[in-house]
Amino acid sequence: MDFFKIHLKEIIIVCITIVLFISCCIYIYYSATYDSSKVAEEISPSIVQPSSEEIYVDIKGEINSPGVYKIKSSLILQELIDIAGGLTSTADTSSLNLASPVIGGTMIFIPSISESSETTPSSTSSKISINYSNLDKLQELPGIGMTKAQSIISYRTDNGPFKSLEELQNVPGIGSSTYEKLKEYICL
Repeated sequence: MDFFKIHLKEIIIVCITIVLFISCCIYIYYSATYDSSKVAEEISPSIVQPSSEEIYVDIKGEINSPGVYKIKSSLILQELIDIAGGLTSTADTSSLNLASPVIGGTMIFIPSISESSETTPSSTSSKISINYSNLDKLQELPGIGMTKAQSIISYRTDNGPFKSLEELQNVPGIGSSTYEKLKEYICL
């Protein structure tokens, strides 16, 4: 009993040293095996990483530097226009949705003010884009009123951009007969 009373301070110091040593070992072990990226995935699985896939897009018309561009697939039309040097002074974007995502492998035509005012829908330059046109522009199509134009935009929003003209037939209210009437007036 006298041994413990005499060496009490040394025994406490040894016990504290052992506890600190064990704590340090545990800390080192867990910090070496702990992967913080997995925890981030577990905590926030709803965070979607933007796509870094690159796509090719052909932009023509009233653009300062028309051509084929290799861009990130997450870009919108306005960003592509900026990359291509911006619009010319005679460009008319009133029929385009500048916030729409750019689709790889497509050709985007920026009309001039004079081309937009033409009323010949059969000419290539005045076809209406089902992927980029706004509500008002879609209503210029024969047989398309506000309800069907909104259905086209809703379908495009829910399912992504149209991959083919024929896909327009999947929009509620647009069947094969309506599509046949529209196909000469539309483009992707």
